[in-house]
Amino acid sequence: MKSKKLIFGLSVLLISCAAVFIATPADYYVKLGRGFYGLAIEKYKKENTDAAKLKLGNLYFDLGRFDKTIDAFSGLDNAGAQKISALALYHLNKFTEALAVFNKLGKLNDGEYLYYYGLTCEKSNLYDEAEKIYQKISPSNKEYRAKADERLAALSHLIGKEVSADILPLLINSPAQEDYPEAGALILSVKEELEILPDNTSVSSAHILVKILNDRGKEDFSEVVLGYDSTYEKVELEFARTIKPDGTAVSVGDKNIRDVSVYLNFPLYSNARAKIISMPEVTPGALIEYKARTYNSKLMADKHFSLPYFLQESEPVLYSAFKLIVPKGRKVNTKILNSEYNKIAANLTPKITEEKDKTMYLLELKNIPQIIPEPNMPPRAEIDTILLMSSFSSWDEIFNWWDKLYKDKITADESIKKKVQELTKGLTSDKDKAQAIYHFCAQEIRYVAVEYGDAGYEPHRAAEIFLNKYGDCKDQAILLITMLKEAGLAAYPVLIGTEGTIALQEEFPMSVFNHAICVLELGGDYIFLDPTAETVSFGDLPSGDQARKVLVFFENTFKIMTTPDFGVTRNSIETQTQIKINKDESIEAARSVFASGAYEQAQRYWLIYTPPSLIEEGIKNKVQEFSPNGRLLDYKIENARDLNKKVIFNYKFSGDDFLIKAGRARILSELSGGVGVSSVVKDERNYPLYFGSLSQTEADLKINIPQSLRFKYLPDSVDIDNEWLSFSSKYVLKGSTLEYKSRQAFKKKYILVSEYKQFKIFLEGLARSLNQAIILEEAR
Repeated sequence: MKSKKLIFGLSVLLISCAAVFIATPADYYVKLGRGFYGLAIEKYKKENTDAAKLKLGNLYFDLGRFDKTIDAFSGLDNAGAQKISALALYHLNKFTEALAVFNKLGKLNDGEYLYYYGLTCEKSNLYDEAEKIYQKISPSNKEYRAKADERLAALSHLIGKEVSADILPLLINSPAQEDYPEAGALILSVKEELEILPDNTSVSSAHILVKILNDRGKEDFSEVVLGYDSTYEKVELEFARTIKPDGTAVSVGDKNIRDVSVYLNFPLYSNARAKIISMPEVTPGALIEYKARTYNSKLMADKHFSLPYFLQESEPVLYSAFKLIVPKGRKVNTKILNSEYNKIAANLTPKITEEKDKTMYLLELKNIPQIIPEPNMPPRAEIDTILLMSSFSSWDEIFNWWDKLYKDKITADESIKKKVQELTKGLTSDKDKAQAIYHFCAQEIRYVAVEYGDAGYEPHRAAEIFLNKYGDCKDQAILLITMLKEAGLAAYPVLIGTEGTIALQEEFPMSVFNHAICVLELGGDYIFLDPTAETVSFGDLPSGDQARKVLVFFENTFKIMTTPDFGVTRNSIETQTQIKINKDESIEAARSVFASGAYEQAQRYWLIYTPPSLIEEGIKNKVQEFSPNGRLLDYKIENARDLNKKVIFNYKFSGDDFLIKAGRARILSELSGGVGVSSVVKDERNYPLYFGSLSQTEADLKINIPQSLRFKYLPDSVDIDNEWLSFSSKYVLKGSTLEYKSRQAFKKKYILVSEYKQFKIFLEGLARSLNQAIILEEAR
C-alpha cells in the first residue's frame, strides 16, 4: 500500500514539474544563467514565434554559436536580426556575405555594429570605407570608440614619426647616384639572423635598409614580399617605413599590407602564402626600412636545415651581417662555391663563437659591388660566390627523411587502376605502356608551378592528385610513379636542382632541390621523365633538367646520378624550302619545318597555346621575310598535341618582290641569313658567354629560276669546324636550279672570359665573310 502511495506521489510531483516547465517562460531560464540555457533554447524553439526566434538567435550569438544564430534568424525580416546576423557572419569569416548585410542595413547608430562593419570592410580591402565607418562611432561609446581609434591608427600612415639617431646620418651621408651609376638602389644595411632552437624550431629575422636612387630602384623595392608556408611558418612584421629625403618617416599602415595565397586557384597549395608590403611615398632619395621575423615550427627532417648565402646582389650592398645560432654541439658544415668570382676577396668564412649553450656563426661584409648584367651571362648560381651551410652530414639523412614522406603516397585506388588498364589495353611492350602513361600524366594532369619546398616537402597522395587532375612537380611525379608501378614497371622519385639553381655537390649533403621528376628502369636502362613538361615527348627532357646531378630514391637506397645531356643530337631545327621564280619574277614557294628536342618542345607549346589567328599572323610575318608583299596561300599543322608523332608544319606562299632590281642585274641576299653577333658586342666580359642548351640549325633551299634569268655570281661556300662552332654553307648550281645547304652547331655551352676576345674576332670575321649577295642577270 505504501509503495502505491509513493508511486502516486511521484507521479503527481512529475506532473507538477512538467506543468511548471510548460508554464515558465524561456526568458526566466535565461536569467538563471548558463546552466539553464539548454532549457531556454528548447522553450524558444517550441514557441516558434518571430519574437522567440529573435531571442533564440541572440542567445546563440551570446554563446558564440554563430552558425546557429544564422539558422535561428532564417526567414526573419527584422532589422535587429539582420544586425546580429551581420556580426555572426563576420565571426564565421564569411566576409562577403557579412558585407552584403551591412551594406543593406547601412550605417546604424550602434558602436559595436559599426566597429564590425569597419572590420568587414577591411577584410574586403575597402580601407577608405572602413575609415569613414570607424569615424562615425560616437565618443560616448567609449569601448568601441577606443577600438575604432586603434584601427584608424593602424590603417593610417604615421607621418612625422621621429627617426632614430643612427638612421639620420645614413640619410644625409649615404652615397649618391653618381657614386654608383649602374645602381637603381643602394642596400645600405642588411642584418639577418637565423636561430635553430633546442626544440628543433627556428626563428629568423631580417632588418633591411635601402636607399632609392632612381625610378628603377623605386620599381624594384616599393613592394616587399615575404613568402612563407602557413602550415609551419608564421611571419610577423615588426615595422616598415619610408624615410623621405626631408627626414620625415612614413610608417606602413595595415591597409598597405596584404597576406595572400600565392596559388589562389589551387586549394591543395593554399599553404604557400606571401605577406606583401606596399611601401608608402617611395621617391628617389628616400630610404626604405623594414624588420620582420619568421617563426618555423618544423625543420627539414625534423632537425636539419640547409641554406645558401650569396655574396653579391643585383644592387650594391654597403653593409651585410648574417648570424646563424645553433644549440651547442649541433654540427654545421660549410662550403664555398664559385670563389673565382670573388673579385673583392671577401672573407666568407664565418667567425665562430660560443656563448653558454649556443654556438654562433657570424659573417660581416662591407662594400659589396653589384652584379652588373651582361648579355648571355650564366645563371646567378654559377657566377655568384656562395657560402653553403648545412646540418646534414650524409645523403643517407636526406634519403631517410624524404623516403618516409613519399612512400605511403604511392598507392593506386580503383580509379587509378581503371585508368592504367584503359591506357595500356592492347599494348604489349613495356615501353609502349610507359609511354602511354607518361603522356597521360604530362598532358592531362595540370601542372601547378610550385617550386619544391615552397608549399612543403611532403607530396599528396596519388589518388588525390588523380581526382583533382592538377599537381605540383612532386605530386605529378608521385602520380606517374604510382601508375607506372600499377602497370608492373619499376619507377622511382628523383629530386633535382634544375638549371639556374645551385648544383648538387656530392661531397656536401644539402637540400639544393627545386624540382621533382621520376626515373623509369626499363630493359637495364634508366629513362628520366618529367611529367610537368606537357610538350616533351617520352624519353626527352626539358633543357633545364638535362646534365644535372640528381638524387634518385630507389626502394631501400639512393643513388646520385646525372641526367642525360642530349645536346645537338636532339636539339635541332631544319627548314626545307622550295622557291620557283616565275617569268614575271613573282615567286611561288613552299616550306616545311622539322623540329626536335628543345625546338620541338617550344614549337608544340606555341601551336597549342597560341590562338589560330595569331599562329597565322606569325606565319605571315615569316613570309614577309622572303618578300615584302608576300602572301600566305595555305598552311598545315598536325600532331601538335600528339607526343607520339612528329609535328607537321608546312606552308605555301607567293610574292612579287623576291629579287632586288639593279638595271639588268638582280640581287638576292646571302641565303644563310648570316650569323648573329649581338652576343659579342662587348669588348670585354666579366662573366662567360653562355649559350644554354647546345643545338643545331639546318637549312635546305632550292631556287628555280626562269629562262629569262641566269646566275652571274654565287658566294663562296664556307666550311668551318673549330673548338667553338661547326658551320657550313654550300651552293650548288644544277642547270636553272640553285641548291643551297647550311648547318650551324655550337660546340660549347660556355665561352670563357679568357677566350672571349678570340671568339669575338672569329664570330665577327665569319659574319663579314658571309655578308655577300647572289647576283642574277637578265639572259640575253
